[in-house]
Amino acid sequence: METNQKAADNAKHTGYRIYTNPDSTPRDFDAVCAFQVLEHVEKPKEFIDYLCSRLRAGGFLILAVPNCDAFMGDDTRLPLNMPPHHVSRWGESALLHLASIAPLQNLDMLKEPLPEKHVDWYLTSKLERIQAPKFVRIFVWRVLKPFLASLLRYKIFRSRISGHTIMAVYKKCDVAT
Repeated sequence: METNQKAADNAKHTGYRIYTNPDSTPRDFDAVCAFQVLEHVEKPKEFIDYLCSRLRAGGFLILAVPNCDAFMGDDTRLPLNMPPHHVSRWGESALLHLASIAPLQNLDMLKEPLPEKHVDWYLTSKLERIQAPKFVRIFVWRVLKPFLASLLRYKIFRSRISGHTIMAVYKKCDVAT
């Protein structure tokens, strides 16, 4: 299902079946994916109900959203993570809650590890919150931040830090929607 006509036309040339009208999509898909979409939806419950209505019983719903439980959820310098661009914020507990309001069973929750390209963003969002005397802040920005950045260039150190995206995998229960 693609509502952007240009994207749908481009995708049709690859040989995939593309639906552009939400009402004409089949109701027996094996899997439905929505990547970086849910946070833009004004009525998420209705959207989830619609996605579930297009899945066969036992089908999979896969959602990926910006992880507000990770460092970006605390970053107040990020206007694109706020309304009107993002109208809702999602983390692990909110995604787990979907299984209690829709005919879904959560199978997995996957958190992207901090990618190297987000190291500076991560450190800035954490270190700017330090309330300390000026000499301490100078030390943090001139010494501590470069040192931490050099460590976080290595995947072994970044692997335990949640990155930008969280993905939830659900299975549709055998209940009529």
